[in-house]
Amino acid sequence: MGIILNIEEEIRKRIDDTESLIEKVKDKTTFAYLVGVYSLKCDYESVGDIDKACYYADIVIDLLQHNKVVYPDNAENRKRIDNMWVTSYDTKARNGDFESFCIALEWNRPIHKQFYLPRARLLKKHGVIQGIQDLIDDKLDLLVLNLPPRIGKTTVGLFLQVLLGGMCPDESILAAGHSVGLIQSFYSEIMNIINGEEYRYHEIFPNNSIANKSAEYLYIDLNKERRFHTYNYVSIEAGGTGKVQAERLLYCDDLVKDVEQANNPQRLEKLYYNYTGTIKDRKIQRLCKDGEYRPCPEIHINTPWSLHDVTSRVVRNAEEDDPERVRIISVPCYDENGESNFMYDYGKGFDKNYYKDMELA
Repeated sequence: MGIILNIEEEIRKRIDDTESLIEKVKDKTTFAYLVGVYSLKCDYESVGDIDKACYYADIVIDLLQHNKVVYPDNAENRKRIDNMWVTSYDTKARNGDFESFCIALEWNRPIHKQFYLPRARLLKKHGVIQGIQDLIDDKLDLLVLNLPPRIGKTTVGLFLQVLLGGMCPDESILAAGHSVGLIQSFYSEIMNIINGEEYRYHEIFPNNSIANKSAEYLYIDLNKERRFHTYNYVSIEAGGTGKVQAERLLYCDDLVKDVEQANNPQRLEKLYYNYTGTIKDRKIQRLCKDGEYRPCPEIHINTPWSLHDVTSRVVRNAEEDDPERVRIISVPCYDENGESNFMYDYGKGFDKNYYKDMELA
């Protein structure tokens, strides 16, 4: 114990010395200034001062993102710059910054294969990223994303699950979809993100590993086996009474399977009963950042089918309870000028002609 305290005292003394030095620096474009700020980021994180670590991480990211630093351009320096840049995103990601997590996770992927950065401009414009961040920060009890098919809303939801599970592996996440086939795809993609070589999950969360999993029963445990797993996946038709729990997040993605189901009042009523009786009732209280106990937050990712579908009824009920903690983000295919709302960068997304062709199909 004494050794640990001595090490922390040494780090804090180094922090004081470094801060004193960089305060005197007038030229904040030098490589030496960047190194000093980066060392403060690392030292503050090592002693658990997360706010200061993220503060200095922001400075590093700003300096590099806007090419403010002048340095000898050689392979060794480029490697050091790259490492300082991505590990500053890592620091923010570990502490719940969703955009930083998306960037850090895909850092090693070619830009044309990345999910987030080609879509970032419009996902932020439409309020999706801020909505996700507010859910993470316990500012919302319910977030609903009503968006067209195939624009990436499920991948956003999977990235959210991976981040929250990485941050809080002891708190269960329950995810539900319209069918076994859909939730099997969730399970497979979560496994791929955590263990896939193209992602940087283990650099962001170096202390996490898969301790237990089942492709048959669709669960994953991080770090140790649990009765209520880190990730649990159920179809809304099967439900999850008695075997699953939602403490950190209840995630519902396309609970209505198709237009045929959406146009059948009896099937919608049964679906809503399955949601309230076997999925929503698995939510438990958790201690939030403001010190209050609330049921775990809930996100519905949805292609709107009907005013009477599950998500629409959930929204009406939630807005009656506490409208300030509910956010609905609904974005149509077209903007006010008739152009596509989802023509992403790097050739991703869909133009207005795609949506017109879909309307004619």
